[in-house]
Amino acid sequence: MTTDLTKTQDQPEPQAGPVAATAATAETAAAPAAPAPGTEPAPDSVPDPAAAAGSGKGRWIALGLVGVLVAVATGYGIGEAILANEKAPAAPVAVSAPVPTPPAIGVRPDGSHFGPLSALLLPVPATMSLGSDDPAFGNDTVLAAGQYQAFFNDDFADLSGSDRSRLGGLLDVSGLNGAALRTYMVSDQMEAEVGMFQMTRDRVVADSALQQELVNATGGFAGSVGVTGFPQAHCYLPPLQQGYRLDYMNCDAVIGDLLVTMHAYGVAPLDSTGAASLFQQQLARLGNSESQT
Repeated sequence: MTTDLTKTQDQPEPQAGPVAATAATAETAAAPAAPAPGTEPAPDSVPDPAAAAGSGKGRWIALGLVGVLVAVATGYGIGEAILANEKAPAAPVAVSAPVPTPPAIGVRPDGSHFGPLSALLLPVPATMSLGSDDPAFGNDTVLAAGQYQAFFNDDFADLSGSDRSRLGGLLDVSGLNGAALRTYMVSDQMEAEVGMFQMTRDRVVADSALQQELVNATGGFAGSVGVTGFPQAHCYLPPLQQGYRLDYMNCDAVIGDLLVTMHAYGVAPLDSTGAASLFQQQLARLGNSESQT
């Protein structure tokens, strides 16, 4: 069997496959291009911050940097505001004028008094205390209208019936504005009860007649003690009942629309000066034309 040698020699040589071509291309691309003559080689490229922010660590660095910048800007703004406030003068604060408090009690131009009778009565002095109860009316009482007549009769029980009747007519007991009483423990030897009758304002003109009637009705009683600063006031010693161990003294005065009385009683001999001093304090509270508190 013969071999066709001519046919074998005419076959072309095999060419490089795709893999070899790819490798050659990669080597060509990897080789850096030679710089053009007379030029400097380009520096390494700088990473793009936007691309770096895509990574976790880069993102936190960028956010932290933004936060620092915001904090600095905010702090600067606050500091500017503080400096501006320190430089600016403080606005004046309007201070309202105090509103005067109306007096609780006082005397009107016509001589009548305003304010509750409980306030017109002398407060218990610091050296004294509230006294014993009056058996019928207590020891610190503003009386009801139905009690006026009974209180008047008790207060002027030492007068004769006729004198008490005349005095009651001048006072107009049934038409009183009010009546009140307060008792005082002046010392361990003496107590006192101060009574107050308030007439209507249209009867203030009758005060002189009322005062004169008081003088006439009590003129027969022994003793007379003056009250400093109040010549229209007078105190006297009513007759003592047989076997009565206590001594006592009565005082009265008309101040504008008020008839004021006092009954002081204690161990004989009574401290008449101390009793008159208490009455003087009560009248001073009422007799001053300036407001009292």
